[in-house]
Amino acid sequence: MADIKDRMNNGIDNIADVGKRAADSSGDVISRVADGASQVAEKAQDKFRAIAGTVQDEAQFVADRVSQTARQGMKAAEQVGDRVQEYGQDVAELVKRNPLPSLLIAFGAGFLLSRACRV
Repeated sequence: MADIKDRMNNGIDNIADVGKRAADSSGDVISRVADGASQVAEKAQDKFRAIAGTVQDEAQFVADRVSQTARQGMKAAEQVGDRVQEYGQDVAELVKRNPLPSLLIAFGAGFLLSRACRV
């Protein structure tokens, strides 16, 4: 009977040892998984920072290009405005030098436009 008790105790001790080793192993696995997850999170964060930096750089580049294009457009508009003003002054000078032909040309152009709009 003592022999059976000893065997039962030894069996219980063996089961307890196996349970303890299993618990220790699962703790190691959980620790490894946590470390891996932490590393993945750090890498993802680094990638997102890099992407954010790239997006910010590209946005600045686009903003600079838009600003440059706007300046060029304004410069071109000023040049066109200057030319229109020069042409207007030239026409005014021609009208002052030749008032009767200018009046006849204006009358003829108005007559032709009115005929064209009727049709």
